[in-house]
Amino acid sequence: MTNKNTGFIEKIRDSDWELLGANGDIDNPVLRMDGDFTSFLPEYEAQTGLYFGTQACVTFSALNCIEILLNRLVELDNNVREELDKLNLIANGKVNASDRLNAKLSGTTKRGNYYSKVADSIRKDGIIAESEYPFPREQRTPVFDWDDYYQEVPKRLKDLGEKFKKKFKVNHFYFNSSHIEERLKYGPVQVGYRTRAPKKDGVYQRTEGKTNHAITIYNRREDGIYEGFDHYAREKGDGKIYFAADFKFGRTAYQYFIKLNKENNMVLEENTMYQETEKTGAFGLYVQGKFVVDDSAKMLLTLLTRTQGDILGKFKVLNKEQWDSLDKYDLSLNKIN
Repeated sequence: MTNKNTGFIEKIRDSDWELLGANGDIDNPVLRMDGDFTSFLPEYEAQTGLYFGTQACVTFSALNCIEILLNRLVELDNNVREELDKLNLIANGKVNASDRLNAKLSGTTKRGNYYSKVADSIRKDGIIAESEYPFPREQRTPVFDWDDYYQEVPKRLKDLGEKFKKKFKVNHFYFNSSHIEERLKYGPVQVGYRTRAPKKDGVYQRTEGKTNHAITIYNRREDGIYEGFDHYAREKGDGKIYFAADFKFGRTAYQYFIKLNKENNMVLEENTMYQETEKTGAFGLYVQGKFVVDDSAKMLLTLLTRTQGDILGKFKVLNKEQWDSLDKYDLSLNKIN
């Protein structure tokens, strides 16, 4: 029986691979000694709609890995939660990124895509919230089709991806899939499998043949069964699928690593005036947890009032990149950008 191609092309070509940021300079922390990321699974989202399939299984499985990692990091570091909240990436208590953005920017075609091209897009283009660029799978009127899904991405959304990049650094690492079990303690694993493999008691059994679909492995049980998360498995609606202990996955597996970019994550001091000194010379006042950019005289009076005139050490500088990365508010604390 012929495998249905869901968009996975198992090749690594030099022309599709950018070495900068891949398999190098990787901070490799252990996130779960037991390798079980069940409690950090994202919301199930299908890669298909009413009228078409996106052929974006590589993007969906990659972003499932990213979402699982970020859900775990939120638990470990409240600073991660704060930054993700600013980017609206947390919805209903879980990280939810737009698959549509990276499916387009990575160059997905009707044949599908490669691990490396999607990984490079996530690293270069960043990610944005699903709510910013959703996939209306059930939309009938008007019909939402392939051309709608893969239309050109508006600049506003690309700029949101740049904001993520300023806050987080993403690396990706590829390895032989025979090492999945030992790699799980560092995070979920992206891997390919043959969807026509036989099943026994709901568990995929070892088979030979070409892989045609990319998914996420998030746990290996004590009985050796691998637990996977599949955006194409709509039978139960939760995306969970299972593989025998000796299942033969695609040769190459991928893993992602994410950390806060400390260089661009400033700790601003309350009741302090900041000046951008590289280009504009503009002033801003950090007050009540907001970065205020308003009339300079009014900001100075506000600073004097709040500090009772004690302004020693209350003037600091920012570079342009730091200035541009901040959300800005007026003195009434209304957001202005």
